[in-house]
Amino acid sequence: MNLEDRVESCRTRASAWLDSMVLEPGRPERVRFSFFHDPDRWPGMLLPASYDALHCRILLGSWNREDSARAVDYLNGFQHEDGAYRLPGMRPDSVYKGPDPERTREYVDLHATNYAWGAVRSLGGRERFRPAFLDRYLAKEGLAEWTARRDWGDPWMEGNLVVNLGSFLIAASEDGDARAAERLEELFAWLDGIQDEDTGFWGNRMESRRDILEAMAGAMHTFHLYYRTGREPRYLDRIAEHCISLARNELRPVTSACLDVDIVDVLANLHRLGRRRKEIERILKEKLELLLEVQNPDGGFPDERGGILRFDGWVGGYWEPQGLSNCFATWFRCAAVAVASCILFPHSASTWKFRDTTGIGYYPNDGKAS
Repeated sequence: MNLEDRVESCRTRASAWLDSMVLEPGRPERVRFSFFHDPDRWPGMLLPASYDALHCRILLGSWNREDSARAVDYLNGFQHEDGAYRLPGMRPDSVYKGPDPERTREYVDLHATNYAWGAVRSLGGRERFRPAFLDRYLAKEGLAEWTARRDWGDPWMEGNLVVNLGSFLIAASEDGDARAAERLEELFAWLDGIQDEDTGFWGNRMESRRDILEAMAGAMHTFHLYYRTGREPRYLDRIAEHCISLARNELRPVTSACLDVDIVDVLANLHRLGRRRKEIERILKEKLELLLEVQNPDGGFPDERGGILRFDGWVGGYWEPQGLSNCFATWFRCAAVAVASCILFPHSASTWKFRDTTGIGYYPNDGKAS
């Protein structure tokens, strides 16, 4: 079986595994996170399981649009009046993303909300409540205060915060909110002003290979804001140099679902923007072959092979053994397969249905050969 046929087999098997996660007949939007997940004990994980699975099914082309209205209603059942989508049972004392509790709360809220809201939009729906939580950022002094509080010693986390907030600013701007449009321009001016010239990433230290790897992971998210608004990130040649080096060394084998989709995404977009195409094609071909090999016999994908998997930030909540197929890893790894396939098999690019909102699963794919 050639590589393109293996990709098609991967799609079919992943779709079948996602079907096996459905909890009750006739409710394809309501899924468990994995076979390990007990939804009665951990109902909070039904939210990420559902938006992960929905994003992945839409990407694969296996979602039945006739079920979209009910799926929108289901996801919106997790939305609070302030506009945020939250996992039931996730208490403030059980989450941790650093010593600042406000930063942790903000991270968890923006993380779940962007993915859930993004799934609602991908289904053609609208959220139940307006994003009132965004009001604090729409004030000029509010965004300035927020940017001043960023901790660039942790560029991976900050990249997630930036892309999630930026996603809502873009949507509000496109909906005609003049304040959002102004804040968006200020956000880009701030990002341009602190971007590292030597790497093209963001971060206050680039002393080790690990520093550069984490900065790349954070930057991959931030780059989405540029692509989505038709901007081209600066220092593309430096970005290409460092990402190709990482892809040939630390990220050459299959690592985590997050890092693998990060490096594939950055390289594919560099190729799309005309940088070092032949090298990138060779790297993506090798990476794609390895990604296909990590697919589990049941058709789903694992995050990593050893250790414990938790929902990001929920350190006192749900956990399961690594190595199992789960909705999060299946979506992230299918996204990596899809993005790589758009470069390697451009004639099939139109068969992938990427999300339109920024974050993992977004790719500015026009369905045309490059």
